[in-house]
Amino acid sequence: CAAADLRGGAVSAGDAAEAAAIAAGTQSLREHPSLQHRFNMAPSDQCKTIFFVRHAEGIHNRDSRDLPHFHDNLTTTMTYWDAPLTDVGVGQCDKLAETVAAMPEPAELVVVSPLRRALHTAALGFHRNPNVTLPAPPPFVATELCRERIGRHTCDGRRNLTDIQAEYSFVDFSEISSEFDVMWHHHKEDQPSETASVGAAQRALRFLAWLSARPETRIAVVSHWVFFTHLFALFDDPSLHDKFGNAEMRKVVLCDGRIAPFQHA
Repeated sequence: CAAADLRGGAVSAGDAAEAAAIAAGTQSLREHPSLQHRFNMAPSDQCKTIFFVRHAEGIHNRDSRDLPHFHDNLTTTMTYWDAPLTDVGVGQCDKLAETVAAMPEPAELVVVSPLRRALHTAALGFHRNPNVTLPAPPPFVATELCRERIGRHTCDGRRNLTDIQAEYSFVDFSEISSEFDVMWHHHKEDQPSETASVGAAQRALRFLAWLSARPETRIAVVSHWVFFTHLFALFDDPSLHDKFGNAEMRKVVLCDGRIAPFQHA
């Protein structure tokens, strides 16, 4: 849940340190015996186009950049529980919506993390935006398979399902079984560390298998930087490992369980 502006923007010293730690730690994930998988970079006859989108700027992103002691103690306070977007983040969604509106072929499905910042980004980027004319929205499905890595940061906790459903009635939440955030309270993904979590990487593999089994061929996924870091760390291509900016979209091709290098959408 570290900070970043749009791709190419300023990154705070704390963010840079966290990014370096994640990059160093996740290199070891490809060798872990539980993370051996059938995915690779080769093309295939049956392919899906996946548009991976990181959520826009949340209040935790802003404060990790602007408050010098954020990473010392503030990041674990309830102030940041299921962190919302900032005004800057809402503006970043306008740029995302412009990109979506210009796509020659729209997504057939939007898959979204159930965390507030991802849902808000997905809504403004793909469903309805007061400042940008969007095409008719596709179906939306929320799944905890693509939520942020679960550690000590309260920004990564989820609100009660009833409250989320009331705010985002157009999203299908049937993939989420618990009213309360059982995962955050009882299933931490911090071993051997938060920056190289075997649990988060295993969940990323389950998510890729879930995507592969979907009938749609053009799917947008609105999720989180550290989760994406664990997902792409499982592949050797260095072009997959660059840090996501807030509200950045990247396109990859997923073919029979293989993933081809991304393009900036």
